[in-house]
Amino acid sequence: PRNPKTPKPQNPNSTENQNYNMEKSQDPDKKLWLPADIEAKLKDFDEKIENAKSEDNTSLVSADTLKVEKGLFLKDKAKDFDRAEEVLWDALLTAVGPNWKLEIYFEILQMTISKLEIQSVKKDIEICNELVNNGGDWEKKNKLKVYNGVVAIMTWEYKKASDYFLDSVATFSCSEFIDFWVFFVFQILHFV
Repeated sequence: PRNPKTPKPQNPNSTENQNYNMEKSQDPDKKLWLPADIEAKLKDFDEKIENAKSEDNTSLVSADTLKVEKGLFLKDKAKDFDRAEEVLWDALLTAVGPNWKLEIYFEILQMTISKLEIQSVKKDIEICNELVNNGGDWEKKNKLKVYNGVVAIMTWEYKKASDYFLDSVATFSCSEFIDFWVFFVFQILHFV
């Protein structure tokens, strides 16, 4: 007979265990956003942006930063690429400095690449190359090499892609766009 203090073994396939695992693994970043929740969050962003624009603003967060956060929310959480692009383009108009502009362009590039809009991607890549040449730091230069490599794959220029990937492998810093192991596989496949 079993000791009553010993917990009974659980069936890993039981409904009780599955519900527990689902509740336990819920990540607040992977929240399912309902349309009403999205609109409430966007209204909150708009209020914060207006407050940041006002003269009596004591916040350390600028309106530009809040616009970018709003665009990232639309892109990453709400999955509304059209509205996200609109907000990010608006933020880009008032952005200062090549590095900040590059970060915004990289977010826009991720959306246009995922939509496979090759002509738009090529145009944005050219602008990013100009920004990097006009003062982008080494991290942005390496990120841009990864984006250039992915675009080269999209346009079937595999030798060019492998050159970009090889140049950026030592200081890979583009994990928000492409996982390192996927990047590594791309690199191996394009050297063959």
